[in-house]
Amino acid sequence: PADKVLIWCDWNNDKVFDPTTELAATLDSITSGPNPYKGVIKIPANAFLGKIKMRIKMVDGANNPNYDPCGTTGYGEVEDYTLNCTDNITSIDPTGSDNQNQPFINVYPNPNNGAFTLDISFPDNGLYNVEIANVLGQIIYTESLNINNRNYNFSKIFDRTTLSKGIYIVKLSGNGANTNKKIIIE
Repeated sequence: PADKVLIWCDWNNDKVFDPTTELAATLDSITSGPNPYKGVIKIPANAFLGKIKMRIKMVDGANNPNYDPCGTTGYGEVEDYTLNCTDNITSIDPTGSDNQNQPFINVYPNPNNGAFTLDISFPDNGLYNVEIANVLGQIIYTESLNINNRNYNFSKIFDRTTLSKGIYIVKLSGNGANTNKKIIIE
């Protein structure tokens, strides 16, 4: 068995991590040895708005693993973080259905000085177009992506420190997707 990362979020803010209803993500190791884990945490509609606790636990599946949020394990690590849940919407599906088949865009750090990382998780195969534009609609970056590996994660590091301070928009379209993410350059 490989390493596994489990993430719990105290969605109802009752100061207890429920092992089943508050398990936000389970991430399996892709390769042995040190490597990044990527995933998406979907915030439930009834989640407490404000600061809640998030627990991340990495366990070695070969050495007496314990997948309980408060249990001990042979090898691994547990860290707690504060997660600030807000009601900001980062993408909207005009059909009114849930967004689970929409790509997920993450920009970090945000705000930034023009140096940032753009991560996009694609749930489905297809042809997508990524654009970054200023608020006047002037495109400063564009790339077409032909995704043929379901649940593919695209990551690109940008160094655009020569850009003017202001607000920029990442626009992702194609294959039924249409989502935006704001970038603030200070």
